[in-house]
Amino acid sequence: APTENLGSSSSISFRSLNHNLNEKSESELIEILKFSDESFGRETGKDLSQSKDSYSSLIEWKKRLTEGYGRIYYAEKGKEILSFLFAFNKRVAVISEGKEEDCLHIWLCASSPKVRRLGLMSKLMERLVEDAKEEKRWGRISVCTRPSLFASMVIFLEKRGFKLEGEVEPGKVLYSMKI
Repeated sequence: APTENLGSSSSISFRSLNHNLNEKSESELIEILKFSDESFGRETGKDLSQSKDSYSSLIEWKKRLTEGYGRIYYAEKGKEILSFLFAFNKRVAVISEGKEEDCLHIWLCASSPKVRRLGLMSKLMERLVEDAKEEKRWGRISVCTRPSLFASMVIFLEKRGFKLEGEVEPGKVLYSMKI
């Protein structure tokens, strides 16, 4: 199924999208993309609604979702997106082990400021880890972040067992966790 209900908690629904897009799931994808642009625009002070970069491109989102064993987990209340996590298969340089390997790579994730620290992202992350372990396609989950912009993300990752691999470009670091 392209979308799956992951359960609910006090009228918050947890859902997922995978690579089997249909008309309904594509409209959900568009809503999550809009939420992403709003979230990262708020955090960076930029208007991303007209951005041409891959983070704001519906074409790029579809490509990563359909070609890379992609999946998006999200929380919503009614039709309002509250939190999401987008991951796909990516070849990553595991600096600590001096090798490259395919990882389930978290490309983007965000939560609305009004629901931060309520455990929504933790629940989405738990589902991602459960699914990755079940699929046995990956031995590691990876994520890049910019600590100067997203300091709370570093804390979130380290609390969940992610280890710093190192800097992949100025100001951008890679974390990974064996699963």
